Amino acid sequence: MSSSRQHPCTQQLGRRTAWILLFLCVSPSGFADLVISDGSDGPFAPTGSQTIVLDNVAPDGVFNFTTIHIPPGVTIRFARNTLNTPVFFAATGDVLIEGTIDLSGANFDLSPGPGGWWGGPGSPNAAGTAGAGPAGGGGGPVTTNQGNAGGGGGMATAGLRATSRTGSNPAPGGPAVVRPSMAPGWTGGGGSGGGGGGGRLFFGVDIPGGGGGGAGGALQISSPGTVTVTGTLRANGGHGSWAFANVFAHGGPGGGGSGGHVEIYGAAIVIADTAQFEARGGAGGGLSTEPVPNDPFYFSSGAHGGLGYILLMADVVAMDPNATLDGVVIAVGCSLADLDESGAIDFGDAGLLMACVLGPDVTVGPECERCDFFQDGDVDLAEIGVLQLCFGGSAR
Repeated sequence: MSSSRQHPCTQQLGRRTAWILLFLCVSPSGFADLVISDGSDGPFAPTGSQTIVLDNVAPDGVFNFTTIHIPPGVTIRFARNTLNTPVFFAATGDVLIEGTIDLSGANFDLSPGPGGWWGGPGSPNAAGTAGAGPAGGGGGPVTTNQGNAGGGGGMATAGLRATSRTGSNPAPGGPAVVRPSMAPGWTGGGGSGGGGGGGRLFFGVDIPGGGGGGAGGALQISSPGTVTVTGTLRANGGHGSWAFANVFAHGGPGGGGSGGHVEIYGAAIVIADTAQFEARGGAGGGLSTEPVPNDPFYFSSGAHGGLGYILLMADVVAMDPNATLDGVVIAVGCSLADLDESGAIDFGDAGLLMACVLGPDVTVGPECERCDFFQDGDVDLAEIGVLQLCFGGSAR
């Protein structure tokens, strides 16, 4: 994982560089969009790797399974639907991921994963185009010397600005943004694209810039049972494309797309030592005279995409310390919803919460401060969403 800035509500932990957000730092967006399976799609237990064409089977992105089992050695990928929605894998029973689910953006391409945003095109001899999404990397500005690089897309952490292989005015990376909401049938929910590099005219010859990397997509897995991950969940941003270069001049490389967005909801979440959660930003592009595909980060402009989000929402989250989590991880427990301290989330807690629900941006008094789970000064649908997810379960 690469990042030069730490989120103000995070701390580093784990075998590799992982990130954890405490409960009070969780963005209130997204809780109302939890998909509950009706089981109509039956069990999902593929025997071989496949690419699921979402327009053919899930135009709104939603799958209603009974159980889910991705066996070892099996990789599931997706062709985006027309709406470019996230993917919702909802189940009525337990979920076991031993293989891989991959929603990454394409490398050296503008294309994002499902629900992610596109990278910006590079320009033949003018400014590059900014990446799409809420925090797309900037396009490389017009230059009179070497081509300016595009910026990395932002998500949970900011995208970066190029530090090499660029003219003197590389584009800024996209800012860090709050965790986006996922909704069936709605575009977005994933990361932001990298900006395209600017080109230049050299003695009448176009020196093109590279395109920005597409962002990592968005995946929600939900079950009222146990979700166990021993394999890989991947939503990485795509690498920016390299710029044309000769011995005299070069265009600006594209910025990397940001990491995407993975959410897991369950009564219990079990993450084994072999589990890998990947929501990394892609590398900024390099130059056509270098072997960029051999090592994209080594030959990069430095305009990497920001990290994506990983949300773990359960009554119990059991995580092996050797698991690998590359992203900003939000671990949400249910203990704060046990308002009457009975050890369970039940109607007693619901009554206490509802007495304090005044709506967004309405400041609560001291008697309701404990109901303000997000410490944003109000008690609204965000808190109700947490209570709904935890209702009927132990608060421990």
